[in-house]
Amino acid sequence: MKALLFSYKFIFMTLMTLPLSLCSNDNDDPKQDFEPVTISLENVNVDATDTSFTVDGFNFKSEGAETTPENYVDGIGIWPGTIELDLSSLSNISKISIELHNNSDPEISVLNNGTVVKEFTADIKGGLTTLQFDVGGLQIDALKIFSYEAVIISIKLE
Repeated sequence: MKALLFSYKFIFMTLMTLPLSLCSNDNDDPKQDFEPVTISLENVNVDATDTSFTVDGFNFKSEGAETTPENYVDGIGIWPGTIELDLSSLSNISKISIELHNNSDPEISVLNNGTVVKEFTADIKGGLTTLQFDVGGLQIDALKIFSYEAVIISIKLE
């Protein structure tokens, strides 16, 4: 009788743990491993002659970009100019948000090995705005922003 009772307990415990293992929070999906990050471009010192700069470990290429003047929106001014953010160390980015103060429509694109993968157009009025772009499923290694007159305040990668 003890052996039979032991067998029932064993079976009961096995059946109880099986559903718990199926409901585990362990996630092998690498897309879920990406932690969103916001790169603030406020209080970053960049001169118009600089061709590159680094913020929070992220590398940027720049052409005609510079720190905004005092008493102006704080960020990196491009008038006209381009900044390119190196994303080669990241994977599984699904969305990019860019906070900017704009006076002309920016040209925004994501690249892979120097080739444009997708271009985004933003028909926006002047002033402070946040643009969001879905990049899920795209193989990208850089974000490029061109404008005739804009201040880039921050870039959020999700």
